[in-house]
Amino acid sequence: DGSSFIKINDVKDSNEVITGKKSKGERVLNPTNKSFSIEAHVFSPEETNENQVICQKIEDDEFGFSLVLSRSVSVDECKLQFIITSGSSQAEGEIDFDKGQFNHICAMYDREVNNIKIYYNSELKAETTDFIEMESISPVSSYMLIGSGTSTKRPSYTTLGNFIPQENFDGYLDELRFFHTARSLDDITMLGKKTIYQDEDLILYLKLNE
Repeated sequence: DGSSFIKINDVKDSNEVITGKKSKGERVLNPTNKSFSIEAHVFSPEETNENQVICQKIEDDEFGFSLVLSRSVSVDECKLQFIITSGSSQAEGEIDFDKGQFNHICAMYDREVNNIKIYYNSELKAETTDFIEMESISPVSSYMLIGSGTSTKRPSYTTLGNFIPQENFDGYLDELRFFHTARSLDDITMLGKKTIYQDEDLILYLKLNE
């Protein structure tokens, strides 16, 4: 409802929802030089909204990633954006997002081709073509935030300046998953609406809207 958010301490064995295989006390969520994907069912109500963060792990607005909804005066739709920043390099993908229903989102950065893809209800809706090779994405911050966040540096070509959240996420999330791999369309289609089980690429799993 916009009044609360989740703060996950990114230290092995500090939280049972972190499933990655690292030594006790080490950072687990940072993708470093790996591909990564954020997957979730996302609901935004049929009302106007300010800038909101769905999920974020970032350091000083320029090392990390943010999955966000941008300000909209429409009660029917807004823009969903996936922003990645690593020092002097930034990339961003954007899609139209329908309000008033749960939509399945899978936003990823694919290191093999150095681009962002966003799948929306199992359809590829955005794919960047600038193929920016990112440095290691290893924010020092020990927390991942769900439903809240801070400023994120955006690519200069957007001419919009930093993404600055103005309210907590005001909606519902279900089955939020974070992988250290680029998900395939088959994985997204077959497993997006099912409970999944631990594998080496599944780093974080939050069922949430139960």
